[in-house]
Amino acid sequence: MRGRVFALVLALILSVSTALAAPNPKAGASCSKTGLIKIFKGKKFTCIKSGKKLVWNKGEKTGFGSFEPGGSYSAPIPSASPISTLRPTPNPSPSLSARPIGSEEQIKALAILKAAMTPKPMGERFRYHFSPNAVASFRDVLVRDLNRSISYWYGIYDNPALFNVFYGTEKDLAWLEEAWRSAGYLNTETYAEELRGRLAQARGGDRVYSGQVPNRNDASFINFFFGSANTYDPGVTVFIAHETAHIVQQYLSKNRKSQMPCWVREGTADLIGHFLGVELAGIDYNMFKQFTVNNYQQGSSGIELRTFDANQWLDHLRSLETSASGACDFSLRFAYGTGLLLSELLVADHGFEKMVSLWRSFGTSPSFREGFKSVYGKDIEDWYRDDAIPYLIAEYKRVPR
Repeated sequence: MRGRVFALVLALILSVSTALAAPNPKAGASCSKTGLIKIFKGKKFTCIKSGKKLVWNKGEKTGFGSFEPGGSYSAPIPSASPISTLRPTPNPSPSLSARPIGSEEQIKALAILKAAMTPKPMGERFRYHFSPNAVASFRDVLVRDLNRSISYWYGIYDNPALFNVFYGTEKDLAWLEEAWRSAGYLNTETYAEELRGRLAQARGGDRVYSGQVPNRNDASFINFFFGSANTYDPGVTVFIAHETAHIVQQYLSKNRKSQMPCWVREGTADLIGHFLGVELAGIDYNMFKQFTVNNYQQGSSGIELRTFDANQWLDHLRSLETSASGACDFSLRFAYGTGLLLSELLVADHGFEKMVSLWRSFGTSPSFREGFKSVYGKDIEDWYRDDAIPYLIAEYKRVPR
Protein backbone atom coordinates (compact mmCIF):
# COMPACT_ATOMS: atom_id res chain seq x y z
CA MET A 1 0.00 0.00 0.00
CA ARG A 2 2.71 2.46 -0.93
CA GLY A 3 0.32 4.73 -2.78
CA ARG A 4 1.54 7.51 -5.01
CA VAL A 5 2.17 10.81 -3.29
CA PHE A 6 1.05 13.48 -5.73
CA ALA A 7 3.18 16.48 -6.49
CA LEU A 8 1.37 19.28 -4.67
CA VAL A 9 1.02 17.58 -1.31
CA LEU A 10 4.38 15.83 -1.58
CA ALA A 11 6.12 19.15 -2.13
CA LEU A 12 4.36 20.65 0.85
CA ILE A 13 5.10 17.70 3.10
CA LEU A 14 8.74 17.48 2.13
CA SER A 15 9.22 21.19 2.62
CA VAL A 16 8.23 21.13 6.26
CA SER A 17 10.14 19.95 9.26
CA THR A 18 8.87 17.18 11.44
CA ALA A 19 9.83 19.35 14.34
CA LEU A 20 7.81 19.38 17.51
CA ALA A 21 4.54 21.23 17.77
CA ALA A 22 4.36 24.80 19.03
CA PRO A 23 4.95 25.51 22.75
CA ASN A 24 2.05 25.02 25.10
CA PRO A 25 -0.29 28.04 25.19
CA LYS A 26 -0.54 30.54 28.02
CA ALA A 27 -2.99 33.42 28.34
CA GLY A 28 -1.41 36.54 26.85
CA ALA A 29 1.54 34.70 25.30
CA SER A 30 2.18 35.23 21.59
CA CYS A 31 0.74 32.86 18.99
CA SER A 32 1.12 32.54 15.25
CA LYS A 33 -2.29 32.62 13.57
CA THR A 34 -5.72 34.07 14.33
CA GLY A 35 -8.24 31.34 15.06
CA LEU A 36 -5.62 28.71 15.90
CA ILE A 37 -6.87 26.40 18.68
CA LYS A 38 -4.84 24.40 21.16
CA ILE A 39 -6.13 22.31 24.05
CA PHE A 40 -3.90 22.16 27.10
CA LYS A 41 -4.52 21.11 30.72
CA GLY A 42 -8.27 20.89 30.24
CA LYS A 43 -8.68 24.27 28.51
CA LYS A 44 -9.24 25.27 24.88
CA PHE A 45 -7.05 28.28 24.01
CA THR A 46 -7.76 30.36 20.90
CA CYS A 47 -5.31 32.66 19.16
CA ILE A 48 -6.87 36.14 18.98
CA LYS A 49 -5.79 39.59 17.84
CA SER A 50 -5.16 42.03 20.69
CA GLY A 51 -4.17 45.42 19.34
CA LYS A 52 -1.43 44.68 16.83
CA LYS A 53 -0.40 41.39 18.44
CA LEU A 54 -1.61 37.80 18.18
CA VAL A 55 -1.99 36.27 21.64
CA TRP A 56 -3.66 33.30 23.33
CA ASN A 57 -6.94 34.10 25.09
CA LYS A 58 -7.70 33.04 28.68
CA GLY A 59 -8.98 29.64 27.57
CA GLU A 60 -12.20 27.75 28.14
CA LYS A 61 -12.63 24.53 30.11
CA THR A 62 -13.11 21.52 27.83
CA GLY A 63 -13.47 18.55 30.19
CA PHE A 64 -10.45 16.66 28.92
CA GLY A 65 -6.71 17.09 28.91
CA SER A 66 -4.17 17.97 26.25
CA PHE A 67 -4.92 15.55 23.48
CA GLU A 68 -3.00 14.56 20.40
CA PRO A 69 -4.67 12.16 17.98
CA GLY A 70 -3.59 8.66 17.28
CA GLY A 71 -2.89 7.60 20.82
CA SER A 72 -0.76 10.39 22.22
CA TYR A 73 -1.79 12.64 25.04
CA SER A 74 0.09 15.02 27.31
CA ALA A 75 -0.64 16.62 30.66
CA PRO A 76 -4.23 15.44 31.25
CA ILE A 77 -6.28 17.39 33.77
CA PRO A 78 -6.04 16.11 37.35
CA SER A 79 -8.92 14.00 38.59
CA ALA A 80 -10.45 14.35 42.02
CA SER A 81 -10.15 10.59 42.41
CA PRO A 82 -7.17 8.33 41.74
CA ILE A 83 -7.72 6.03 38.79
CA SER A 84 -7.89 2.96 41.02
CA THR A 85 -10.95 4.32 42.86
CA LEU A 86 -13.06 4.80 39.73
CA ARG A 87 -16.07 2.51 39.48
CA PRO A 88 -16.91 1.32 35.96
CA THR A 89 -20.59 1.47 35.10
CA PRO A 90 -22.25 -0.60 32.38
CA ASN A 91 -23.59 2.38 30.42
CA PRO A 92 -22.66 5.71 32.02
CA SER A 93 -23.22 7.92 28.99
CA PRO A 94 -26.37 9.85 28.13
CA SER A 95 -28.28 8.69 25.09
CA LEU A 96 -26.97 9.85 21.75
CA SER A 97 -30.16 11.82 21.16
CA ALA A 98 -29.37 13.97 24.22
CA ARG A 99 -26.09 15.17 22.72
CA PRO A 100 -25.55 18.28 20.61
CA ILE A 101 -26.66 17.81 17.04
CA GLY A 102 -23.98 16.91 14.51
CA SER A 103 -24.25 16.25 10.81
CA GLU A 104 -26.86 13.80 9.57
CA GLU A 105 -24.06 11.38 8.65
CA GLN A 106 -22.44 11.65 12.08
CA ILE A 107 -25.69 10.94 13.88
CA LYS A 108 -26.44 7.98 11.61
CA ALA A 109 -22.92 6.55 11.97
CA LEU A 110 -23.05 6.67 15.77
CA ALA A 111 -26.49 5.06 15.80
CA ILE A 112 -25.23 2.28 13.51
CA LEU A 113 -22.23 1.65 15.78
CA LYS A 114 -24.45 1.58 18.85
CA ALA A 115 -26.72 -1.03 17.24
CA ALA A 116 -23.88 -3.13 15.84
CA MET A 117 -21.32 -3.11 18.64
CA THR A 118 -22.98 -4.94 21.51
CA PRO A 119 -20.48 -5.69 24.29
CA LYS A 120 -20.20 -9.23 25.60
CA PRO A 121 -17.58 -10.68 27.97
CA MET A 122 -14.83 -12.43 26.02
CA GLY A 123 -12.72 -13.90 28.79
CA GLU A 124 -9.00 -13.27 29.06
CA ARG A 125 -7.58 -11.84 25.83
CA PHE A 126 -4.36 -10.18 27.01
CA ARG A 127 -1.04 -11.05 28.61
CA TYR A 128 0.26 -8.12 30.62
CA HIS A 129 3.86 -7.00 31.16
CA PHE A 130 4.14 -4.20 33.73
CA SER A 131 7.36 -2.32 34.41
CA PRO A 132 8.85 -1.93 37.92
CA ASN A 133 7.70 1.71 37.90
CA ALA A 134 4.18 1.07 36.59
CA VAL A 135 1.65 3.35 38.27
CA ALA A 136 -0.87 1.08 39.96
CA SER A 137 -3.84 3.35 39.28
CA PHE A 138 -3.17 3.56 35.55
CA ARG A 139 -2.42 -0.16 35.45
CA ASP A 140 -5.91 -0.80 36.86
CA VAL A 141 -7.61 1.44 34.30
CA LEU A 142 -5.55 -0.08 31.49
CA VAL A 143 -6.73 -3.59 32.35
CA ARG A 144 -10.31 -2.38 32.86
CA ASP A 145 -10.59 -0.42 29.63
CA LEU A 146 -8.79 -2.92 27.43
CA ASN A 147 -11.25 -5.59 28.58
CA ARG A 148 -14.23 -3.27 28.16
CA SER A 149 -13.08 -2.08 24.71
CA ILE A 150 -12.36 -5.55 23.34
CA SER A 151 -15.78 -6.76 24.55
CA TYR A 152 -17.37 -4.54 21.87
CA TRP A 153 -15.59 -6.66 19.25
CA TYR A 154 -17.37 -9.84 20.34
CA GLY A 155 -17.89 -12.16 17.37
CA ILE A 156 -15.29 -10.30 15.28
CA TYR A 157 -12.04 -10.56 17.21
CA ASP A 158 -11.52 -14.27 17.78
CA ASN A 159 -7.76 -14.42 18.14
CA PRO A 160 -7.06 -17.57 20.17
CA ALA A 161 -3.66 -16.28 21.33
CA LEU A 162 -3.28 -13.86 24.21
CA PHE A 163 -2.20 -10.44 22.95
CA ASN A 164 0.88 -9.04 24.65
CA VAL A 165 0.46 -5.70 26.45
CA PHE A 166 3.51 -3.76 27.66
CA TYR A 167 3.26 -0.80 30.00
CA GLY A 168 6.18 1.34 31.13
CA THR A 169 6.79 4.88 32.32
CA GLU A 170 9.37 7.49 31.29
CA LYS A 171 11.77 5.67 33.64
CA ASP A 172 11.41 2.34 31.88
CA LEU A 173 12.62 2.61 28.29
CA ALA A 174 15.47 0.18 28.87
CA TRP A 175 13.07 -2.19 30.62
CA LEU A 176 10.64 -2.01 27.67
CA GLU A 177 13.34 -2.84 25.14
CA GLU A 178 14.43 -5.86 27.16
CA ALA A 179 10.82 -6.94 27.76
CA TRP A 180 10.13 -6.86 24.03
CA ARG A 181 13.19 -8.99 23.32
CA SER A 182 12.33 -11.43 26.11
CA ALA A 183 8.86 -11.92 24.62
CA GLY A 184 10.41 -12.75 21.24
CA TYR A 185 9.92 -9.42 19.44
CA LEU A 186 13.04 -8.57 17.48
CA ASN A 187 13.91 -5.54 15.34
CA THR A 188 12.23 -3.10 17.72
CA GLU A 189 14.77 -0.29 17.38
CA THR A 190 12.34 2.02 15.56
CA TYR A 191 9.75 1.68 18.34
CA ALA A 192 12.31 2.61 20.98
CA GLU A 193 13.49 5.54 18.87
CA GLU A 194 9.94 6.87 18.59
CA LEU A 195 9.55 6.70 22.37
CA ARG A 196 12.82 8.55 22.83
CA GLY A 197 11.47 11.25 20.54
CA ARG A 198 8.31 11.54 22.59
CA LEU A 199 10.35 11.78 25.77
CA ALA A 200 12.40 14.60 24.25
CA GLN A 201 9.22 16.36 23.17
CA ALA A 202 7.78 16.10 26.66
CA ARG A 203 10.93 17.54 28.27
CA GLY A 204 11.40 14.63 30.64
CA GLY A 205 8.33 12.55 29.93
CA ASP A 206 6.57 12.41 33.28
CA ARG A 207 3.41 13.77 31.61
CA VAL A 208 3.59 12.12 28.22
CA TYR A 209 1.59 9.10 27.22
CA SER A 210 1.41 7.28 23.97
CA GLY A 211 0.34 3.96 22.60
CA GLN A 212 1.36 1.93 19.61
CA VAL A 213 0.45 -1.35 17.95
CA PRO A 214 3.53 -1.72 15.75
CA ASN A 215 3.01 -2.50 12.08
CA ARG A 216 4.61 -5.92 11.89
CA ASN A 217 4.34 -8.75 9.39
CA ASP A 218 4.00 -11.22 12.26
CA ALA A 219 2.10 -11.16 15.53
CA SER A 220 2.21 -7.67 16.96
CA PHE A 221 1.84 -6.31 20.49
CA ILE A 222 0.57 -3.15 22.14
CA ASN A 223 2.82 -0.76 23.96
CA PHE A 224 1.66 1.88 26.44
CA PHE A 225 4.09 4.56 27.54
CA PHE A 226 2.50 6.53 30.35
CA GLY A 227 4.31 9.24 32.30
CA SER A 228 4.41 8.76 36.06
CA ALA A 229 2.88 12.20 36.80
CA ASN A 230 -0.29 11.66 34.77
CA THR A 231 -3.75 11.25 36.27
CA TYR A 232 -7.01 10.05 34.81
CA ASP A 233 -9.35 11.99 32.55
CA PRO A 234 -11.92 10.61 30.05
CA GLY A 235 -9.41 10.96 27.23
CA VAL A 236 -7.56 7.95 28.67
CA THR A 237 -10.56 5.74 27.87
CA VAL A 238 -10.72 7.13 24.31
CA PHE A 239 -6.99 6.55 23.95
CA ILE A 240 -7.21 2.91 25.05
CA ALA A 241 -10.26 2.24 22.83
CA HIS A 242 -8.43 3.74 19.84
CA GLU A 243 -5.44 1.46 20.38
CA THR A 244 -7.73 -1.55 20.87
CA ALA A 245 -9.15 -0.87 17.41
CA HIS A 246 -5.59 -1.10 16.06
CA ILE A 247 -5.27 -4.54 17.69
CA VAL A 248 -8.38 -5.66 15.79
CA GLN A 249 -7.14 -4.09 12.55
CA GLN A 250 -3.84 -5.96 12.80
CA TYR A 251 -5.61 -9.26 13.44
CA LEU A 252 -8.32 -8.97 10.79
CA SER A 253 -5.86 -7.83 8.13
CA LYS A 254 -3.66 -10.86 8.80
CA ASN A 255 -0.86 -8.66 10.15
CA ARG A 256 -1.03 -6.23 7.22
CA LYS A 257 -2.19 -3.15 9.07
CA SER A 258 0.84 -1.39 7.64
CA GLN A 259 -0.83 -1.64 4.22
CA MET A 260 -3.82 0.44 5.33
CA PRO A 261 -3.89 4.03 4.11
CA CYS A 262 -3.28 6.46 6.94
CA TRP A 263 -6.82 7.78 6.84
CA VAL A 264 -8.24 4.25 7.07
CA ARG A 265 -5.97 3.09 9.87
CA GLU A 266 -6.22 6.18 12.05
CA GLY A 267 -9.62 7.48 11.00
CA THR A 268 -11.55 4.30 11.68
CA ALA A 269 -9.68 3.82 14.98
CA ASP A 270 -10.59 7.40 15.94
CA LEU A 271 -14.25 6.83 15.06
CA ILE A 272 -14.40 3.70 17.22
CA GLY A 273 -12.35 5.31 19.99
CA HIS A 274 -14.62 8.36 20.13
CA PHE A 275 -17.76 6.20 20.02
CA LEU A 276 -16.54 4.02 22.89
CA GLY A 277 -15.58 7.17 24.76
CA VAL A 278 -19.27 8.08 24.65
CA GLU A 279 -20.34 4.61 25.77
CA LEU A 280 -17.73 4.02 28.48
CA ALA A 281 -16.78 7.46 29.76
CA GLY A 282 -19.66 9.73 28.77
CA ILE A 283 -17.49 12.04 26.66
CA ASP A 284 -19.01 14.69 24.42
CA TYR A 285 -18.46 13.23 20.94
CA ASN A 286 -18.82 16.62 19.27
CA MET A 287 -16.16 18.14 21.52
CA PHE A 288 -13.64 15.42 20.72
CA LYS A 289 -14.58 15.57 17.04
CA GLN A 290 -14.06 19.33 16.96
CA PHE A 291 -10.59 18.93 18.37
CA THR A 292 -9.69 16.01 16.08
CA VAL A 293 -10.89 17.75 12.92
CA ASN A 294 -8.95 20.91 13.82
CA ASN A 295 -5.83 19.21 15.11
CA TYR A 296 -3.95 19.55 11.82
CA GLN A 297 -3.70 23.27 12.66
CA GLN A 298 -1.32 22.35 15.48
CA GLY A 299 0.86 20.34 13.13
CA SER A 300 4.06 21.52 11.55
CA SER A 301 2.96 21.61 7.90
CA GLY A 302 1.37 25.05 7.66
CA ILE A 303 -1.23 23.66 5.25
CA GLU A 304 -4.77 25.02 5.70
CA LEU A 305 -7.26 22.30 4.76
CA ARG A 306 -10.27 24.60 5.10
CA THR A 307 -9.23 26.53 2.00
CA PHE A 308 -8.93 23.44 -0.23
CA ASP A 309 -11.02 23.19 -3.35
CA ALA A 310 -12.14 19.84 -4.78
CA ASN A 311 -8.95 19.26 -6.79
CA GLN A 312 -6.71 20.03 -3.82
CA TRP A 313 -8.73 17.66 -1.65
CA LEU A 314 -8.38 14.94 -4.28
CA ASP A 315 -4.60 15.29 -4.31
CA HIS A 316 -4.57 15.32 -0.51
CA LEU A 317 -6.67 12.15 -0.21
CA ARG A 318 -4.42 10.37 -2.67
CA SER A 319 -1.43 11.32 -0.52
CA LEU A 320 -3.11 9.86 2.57
CA GLU A 321 -3.19 6.44 0.89
CA THR A 322 0.47 6.01 1.70
CA SER A 323 1.84 4.65 4.95
CA ALA A 324 4.97 6.77 4.54
CA SER A 325 5.92 8.84 7.57
CA GLY A 326 4.86 12.12 5.97
CA ALA A 327 1.20 11.18 5.75
CA CYS A 328 0.89 9.41 9.10
CA ASP A 329 3.37 11.46 11.09
CA PHE A 330 1.77 12.73 14.30
CA SER A 331 3.66 16.02 13.94
CA LEU A 332 1.76 16.71 10.69
CA ARG A 333 -1.55 15.29 11.92
CA PHE A 334 -3.27 15.03 8.57
CA ALA A 335 -4.79 11.56 8.70
CA TYR A 336 -6.76 11.75 11.92
CA GLY A 337 -9.40 14.44 11.38
CA THR A 338 -9.79 13.70 7.68
CA GLY A 339 -9.91 9.98 8.42
CA LEU A 340 -12.52 10.45 11.15
CA LEU A 341 -14.83 12.29 8.74
CA LEU A 342 -14.35 9.74 5.96
CA SER A 343 -15.03 6.92 8.42
CA GLU A 344 -18.24 8.58 9.61
CA LEU A 345 -19.40 8.80 6.00
CA LEU A 346 -18.54 5.20 5.15
CA VAL A 347 -20.33 3.82 8.20
CA ALA A 348 -23.35 6.10 7.70
CA ASP A 349 -23.75 5.15 4.03
CA HIS A 350 -22.66 1.50 4.09
CA GLY A 351 -22.77 0.20 7.67
CA PHE A 352 -20.39 -1.15 10.28
CA GLU A 353 -19.96 -4.61 8.76
CA LYS A 354 -18.43 -3.21 5.57
CA MET A 355 -15.90 -1.23 7.56
CA VAL A 356 -14.86 -4.52 9.15
CA SER A 357 -14.78 -6.12 5.68
CA LEU A 358 -12.50 -3.34 4.47
CA TRP A 359 -10.07 -4.17 7.29
CA ARG A 360 -10.21 -7.84 6.32
CA SER A 361 -9.59 -7.02 2.65
CA PHE A 362 -5.98 -6.05 3.36
CA GLY A 363 -5.27 -9.69 4.12
CA THR A 364 -6.64 -10.89 0.77
CA SER A 365 -6.64 -8.12 -1.85
CA PRO A 366 -3.50 -7.18 -3.80
CA SER A 367 -4.08 -3.47 -3.23
CA PHE A 368 -6.17 -1.05 -1.18
CA ARG A 369 -7.98 0.27 -4.23
CA GLU A 370 -9.02 -3.19 -5.37
CA GLY A 371 -10.10 -4.08 -1.86
CA PHE A 372 -12.15 -0.89 -1.53
CA LYS A 373 -13.96 -1.55 -4.79
CA SER A 374 -14.68 -5.16 -3.85
CA VAL A 375 -16.19 -4.10 -0.51
CA TYR A 376 -18.07 -0.93 -1.52
CA GLY A 377 -18.72 -1.61 -5.20
CA LYS A 378 -17.31 1.74 -6.28
CA ASP A 379 -13.96 2.92 -7.55
CA ILE A 380 -12.16 4.90 -4.85
CA GLU A 381 -11.56 7.87 -7.18
CA ASP A 382 -15.28 8.11 -7.91
CA TRP A 383 -16.09 7.85 -4.20
CA TYR A 384 -13.62 10.60 -3.42
CA ARG A 385 -15.16 12.94 -5.99
CA ASP A 386 -18.84 12.08 -5.55
CA ASP A 387 -19.12 11.49 -1.81
CA ALA A 388 -16.00 12.06 0.27
CA ILE A 389 -14.88 15.50 -0.89
CA PRO A 390 -18.32 17.14 -0.62
CA TYR A 391 -18.62 15.77 2.94
CA LEU A 392 -15.14 16.95 3.91
CA ILE A 393 -15.75 20.45 2.61
CA ALA A 394 -19.15 20.65 4.30
CA GLU A 395 -17.88 19.37 7.66
CA TYR A 396 -14.83 21.61 7.73
CA LYS A 397 -17.23 24.52 7.24
CA ARG A 398 -19.66 23.23 9.89
CA VAL A 399 -17.29 22.16 12.67
CA PRO A 400 -16.10 25.22 14.65
CA ARG A 401 -12.40 26.02 14.84
